[in-house]
Amino acid sequence: MADVARILLLSVSIWLVQSVRGANDVEIVEPRPKSVYAFEFDSANVTCVALSSSGTNETLNIRFMRRDDFFDLHELKEDKNVFFKSQIQQEGENKKLFRTMVIKNLTRKYDSSYGNQGGYECHAFAGNRSVDQFAFNVYAIEKSEVPKVTVTPHVQVLKNDEDLTLFCNLTNRGSDGTDLENMFWFKDGVLLNSIPIGESEKVTLELSLKIGSVGVKDGGIYSCLLGVKLRRVLEHNVSDDALIRIATWFPGKHAKTNMHNVEQKSFKGDNMSFECAAKGFPLEIEWKLKKKNEDTVQACINGTTDERYKIQRRTAHDPYVLTISDVQYSDRGFYYCCLPSNCSDNVKDNCQRFVLRVRGDEIPTVKVPDSSVLNVGDDITIFCNLTGRGNENSTPLKRISWFKDGKLLRSVRNPDPDVKQDFLDPLKLPKVDVRQGGTYTCLLEVKLRHIKEYNVTDDTFIKIAPWLPKPKEDIEKKASKGSNVSFECAAKGFPLEVEWKVKKKNEDTVQACINGSSEHYKVHQDTFGPSILTLSEVDYTDRGFYYCCLPSNCSKNVEDKCQRFVLRVRDPLGPLWPFIGIVVEALVLFLIIFIAEKRKKDKEKGVKQVDGRLEFSYSSTDDGNGTRGQVRLRKMGEIPVA
Repeated sequence: MADVARILLLSVSIWLVQSVRGANDVEIVEPRPKSVYAFEFDSANVTCVALSSSGTNETLNIRFMRRDDFFDLHELKEDKNVFFKSQIQQEGENKKLFRTMVIKNLTRKYDSSYGNQGGYECHAFAGNRSVDQFAFNVYAIEKSEVPKVTVTPHVQVLKNDEDLTLFCNLTNRGSDGTDLENMFWFKDGVLLNSIPIGESEKVTLELSLKIGSVGVKDGGIYSCLLGVKLRRVLEHNVSDDALIRIATWFPGKHAKTNMHNVEQKSFKGDNMSFECAAKGFPLEIEWKLKKKNEDTVQACINGTTDERYKIQRRTAHDPYVLTISDVQYSDRGFYYCCLPSNCSDNVKDNCQRFVLRVRGDEIPTVKVPDSSVLNVGDDITIFCNLTGRGNENSTPLKRISWFKDGKLLRSVRNPDPDVKQDFLDPLKLPKVDVRQGGTYTCLLEVKLRHIKEYNVTDDTFIKIAPWLPKPKEDIEKKASKGSNVSFECAAKGFPLEVEWKVKKKNEDTVQACINGSSEHYKVHQDTFGPSILTLSEVDYTDRGFYYCCLPSNCSKNVEDKCQRFVLRVRDPLGPLWPFIGIVVEALVLFLIIFIAEKRKKDKEKGVKQVDGRLEFSYSSTDDGNGTRGQVRLRKMGEIPVA
């Protein structure tokens, strides 16, 4: 009994030591919870972190507690407004538990300084034992505690060069526990000035901002910001804004009428830009157009679908610019930049007028024949004619050239249209084939007014009609199952267009235009090369006839203007079948010989030793009527009798 008592006492001692050790290895660690300050009716949350470094299997837990008016602790439970979130991190033997309490709607009920309940604590538990705790408070800041500032005037529209003073007034002091720190003026988020607030200014506070001779860049949003400390702890900013608009106007000579034209000259094909002189913030204008020899005004071309018109500006304070790309003769006329008028056609008042003149009579012109379709073997001659000389005195001709698909063929420097030897010869193309097809360009390089380099061009496109030299017999293709096979069409032309069709084995219908119909069929073709149809991973179902045909609107006709291919799909083991047959024959022959030898041995006499002293002899013969056998017994060593 004494031994049992000693064992029990030792076990209890060890348990107590381990408990104390485990308790000391569990603690609340950084970041420890701080007192929470949040606005009333907003959400609030606080997180506690517990660390276990003992390596024990005891459950690590954190519970949030709150004291009542008797200073007793009560555990907080989840309800419709309060819930908890947990996360565990394992680092070797160390384990961290993060537990967060979330209050969805913070009211005075949860404030540590109001009501019957007070401060909060988070307790770290190892199993069911609380081993560490940390206290914090929760405060709900009411809206009445927050000061308020008001900026006057709230919205103001000013004319250019007028003066303005903005006032920022403290219209609500808030609670006495709120410290007023600093006041700031911002414009569009950029700090203008700031002042600290002294004790004498904390009741009736007013901060003014003077703006003299306002311009476009003075327009924008002005913000007055008051920095405070709620309950002398929580930093917070309150603000109010004012929007300053600058009325749109035309400065200087454009102030009253549009009679002061701005003339712009452009060469045909160039880009032209008009910069509107109107200013203001925010700047709103309307672009209008009255083309030459037309009586109607096109209002609000800002939103036109013509992509050649682009209206843009660099910044919100810069002027608007209308850009016309690829100017044509039809663009000549009057362009107006007007103050807003609900897109009316009035261009007499509050508009700036631009006159666009397109210089075309100074620019030479060239002409080549229209595009044509030729058959293989035809002849053609392409001329480049100078149909308009332009201004001979101010526009010298620098070079004239022939190009094919962007590649230079021939060129003449300083051409003279009056001297045949000094001008561009026509292109003679005898007996054309597919490689003569393409785009031929006549390019004339000039210098407008001896200053601006300019190119005049005209193009013609030569097509080579497709043709198909039909072979005398079908082209047979053999492929193994699972491999790829390609058919090269003999048709030629430029640009080459063919239709691939298929009529599979044991089927009566023709599938037309299989070009790219699936990933199984792929058609490849170079610029002047043949059309090649490739079948990937052929199967037995692909056997049949394939046709390369000249265009026929995807008809099923394969009798005319088509080249036929025959596809035969072989078994991958096909070449091995003869060898396999020989092996099988050899095996059969071997079995026959083996069985025959076996039966022959069974008919021969067998000898067997019996009991170590007698010999047993047996033999058999066949006399035609059946098998007869003889049995003889003799002693060991006895000479047999014949």
